[in-house]
Amino acid sequence: MNESYQLNRMMYDLRQEENRQALQADEDSYYRRYGLGTDLVAKLRARDWKALNEAGASIYVMTKLGAAVGVNLYQMGAQMKGMSWEQFQGWIGQQEQAAATYALLPETVSG
Repeated sequence: MNESYQLNRMMYDLRQEENRQALQADEDSYYRRYGLGTDLVAKLRARDWKALNEAGASIYVMTKLGAAVGVNLYQMGAQMKGMSWEQFQGWIGQQEQAAATYALLPETVSG
């Protein structure tokens, strides 16, 4: 099986409590169960979300790993964009403001 499949499988399996406990007890052993190479394990240990995504990890299963290690989706996004948490929050606010101009909000829809 290819390594990106194994990477996604490993993170998907974190839905189960026993796997989250195994990860927290010994990350390297948990990753070895899935036959992940040293380069990929280094990316996992560094929490390099962008590199993991580029290695084929689905954002959906990356959130499983994030939840197991205490990192939320927005924190992943900040790291992936090369921004601090504060910068990313500001950027998200700007995106929401820009999108609001295109939204069909209830008070703007005539009936």
